[in-house]
Amino acid sequence: MMIRYGCAALILAAGLYGGIGVAQTAPAKPDPAGWVAPPVTTPEVLPPVAPAPPVATPAAKSDNLPFPKWSEFPVPPTDVPTIPEIAQRVKVENDHGRMFTAEVNALVWDKDVPEPYAEATRNSLDPELSKPVDVAQAQKDIRDILSHHVVPPPLVKD
Repeated sequence: MMIRYGCAALILAAGLYGGIGVAQTAPAKPDPAGWVAPPVTTPEVLPPVAPAPPVATPAAKSDNLPFPKWSEFPVPPTDVPTIPEIAQRVKVENDHGRMFTAEVNALVWDKDVPEPYAEATRNSLDPELSKPVDVAQAQKDIRDILSHHVVPPPLVKD
């Protein structure tokens, strides 16, 4: 980052780049009629400087603010479980997690021979639903369904 700014400063200082940040005021050249042009930037041409923002005022004292009374606070809940009840719930959840982990670890994962699993899955599916779709019949079915629900748009009256 420093190299980038350093290179930009060198280029600007050398006058190789007449871009942003370089004043381009040429010295006044005499006119053949004797008239001399004023410099490009004069104090009259510059816009006025905006006034400084106002200084922040201190915050209001808290003595004047109305604080709620104890009677305005909501009643604390009464059905909050106690620490032993929460500990029992956590223990039950941990026991369920351990039982689930044991069941998963007991499963036999047949990664090497997937055919029996695939065959059992295919046998459990309805063969009518798992057969390939006839495209022509599917298009006819969709056309029939849509033809019963199509309603022409209302006519625009002038």
